[in-house]
Amino acid sequence: PVTIEVRPWLVGSIEEQAIFAKVFADKAKPEYQARKGVTTDRNGIFWVYPQSDEASEFVTVKNAANIGKTKGIPEITDSIESEHLFPLLRGRDVEAFVAIPSSDLRIIMPQRGMHGDPNLPINSPKTYKYLNRFKSHLEQRSSLKRFQKNQAFYSLWSTGTYTFSPFKVLWREIGNKFSAAYTGSIDVGGVNKIVIPDHKLYFIPVDSEPEAAYLTGFLNAPTISRAISAYAAQLSLGVSVAEYLKIPKFNQSCSNMVAISDVARKITLRSDGANLDELHLIDEVVKDLLGI
Repeated sequence: PVTIEVRPWLVGSIEEQAIFAKVFADKAKPEYQARKGVTTDRNGIFWVYPQSDEASEFVTVKNAANIGKTKGIPEITDSIESEHLFPLLRGRDVEAFVAIPSSDLRIIMPQRGMHGDPNLPINSPKTYKYLNRFKSHLEQRSSLKRFQKNQAFYSLWSTGTYTFSPFKVLWREIGNKFSAAYTGSIDVGGVNKIVIPDHKLYFIPVDSEPEAAYLTGFLNAPTISRAISAYAAQLSLGVSVAEYLKIPKFNQSCSNMVAISDVARKITLRSDGANLDELHLIDEVVKDLLGI
């Protein structure tokens, strides 16, 4: 085997290195930025089971006290403003072309930006009251102490406006084989709500479904997924996926990109994964797009 200078450092045959040179961006500025899913540091508090109609202004919830590594979290049933309750997508819910949120588990989001909303006690007193019952637990979180000093005790980490993007192209941080899927919003009790990914997922936020489908198809193309898996043992499958890959920016006027998007969307809507013919078709179009 031979090696050439590409990012990341990989070892492979001459033929494989020729492909790597086309797939990885080397020193070019990436077109997309990946983000990490929401880090609560206390899943047993922010992850809840709805106990009443989620379409109402207020919803009764019971915290998932048994989920997470932290012991001693009390189980509490209380009412919160439903605007802060969102569908939760866990790492285990994602595989190639399939991202189905947990049916009975939700996440409380007390912010829409980087830090906990300081006006929560005034604007959403029920949600604040619920979180305040866990204040001693929340103040002990390492993410709050290290990254969010002097912020509201209920602040969530790795959260921002991007967390609420209309569509997200996601992959698991850890897995035997790289695979991607996309999600948007789902109907919850008659209300359309954006799906929120947990900390086991990384994602690229985008504004439209055609672009989300294109990125999902591109990343799942066998040529691309094999290249990612080739360095996964050296690096995590985190933001590096977007940093290292040469992912062309979606352009609705590009026939190859539209073709990838159309096939990926069709597969996603079926929710049963891609067949070999579909993967071969996507792979051929992706290789043509990259000039492989």
